[in-house]
Amino acid sequence: SLPFRYQDYYIILKYMVINMGRDHYKIACQYIQKIMKLGDMEKANEIIRYIRTEYPKRKPLMQELSKI
Repeated sequence: SLPFRYQDYYIILKYMVINMGRDHYKIACQYIQKIMKLGDMEKANEIIRYIRTEYPKRKPLMQELSKI
């Protein structure tokens, strides 16, 4: 199986494709923060860059990402 952090990466991206709305965005950001706490800032920043590129029109999502 994949290392834990890569499973989180997949989960976050899949979650973002399926769900919309500020409450869901907050949950996705919590996952990213957990990755940061695990010490993988590079992976967290990669996820953030990907989300910002793929979903720039989701303003509430961009607002939640800016709080991280």
